[in-house]
Amino acid sequence: MKRKAFCLLPFALIIAFGVTALHPAPLPLEKRYISVRFPTGAKITAEVADTEEKRTLGLMFRDHLDPDKGMIFIFPVADQYRFWMKNCLVALDIIWLDEKKRIVYHEENLPPCKADPCPSYGHQGKALYVVETTGGFFKKMGLKNGMIVEFSLTKS
Repeated sequence: MKRKAFCLLPFALIIAFGVTALHPAPLPLEKRYISVRFPTGAKITAEVADTEEKRTLGLMFRDHLDPDKGMIFIFPVADQYRFWMKNCLVALDIIWLDEKKRIVYHEENLPPCKADPCPSYGHQGKALYVVETTGGFFKKMGLKNGMIVEFSLTKS
């Protein structure tokens, strides 16, 4: 009899406290930042996206991005990574870097996606890092493929 009462306890909790008691609202993701320096002297403060959850959210739903801000996506292995502008509200430049932090590809002034499905952007080579900046940053700062970017990573 005790076993049956124990099995019914979760159902009693759902009735008493509602489903939200068992599935609370997600906590905001902790943000971490690093300085990303480009060989032309340009520098941004980049929010670090180093977990699957942070990489998935990216810069979605942000209605503004300062010219000296951005996001750096850090992947566990070098591979082909494609990006889209779903739920992005501002134009972005996206810069793919290899394991040596060399710019291997970039896309400029990608507009927010207004239709579904959204196009995706990427290249055939492998990247370990991807940097998102404000639209027009790449050209304005005189960046070129092949340049080496500087940043330091610490364990979170």
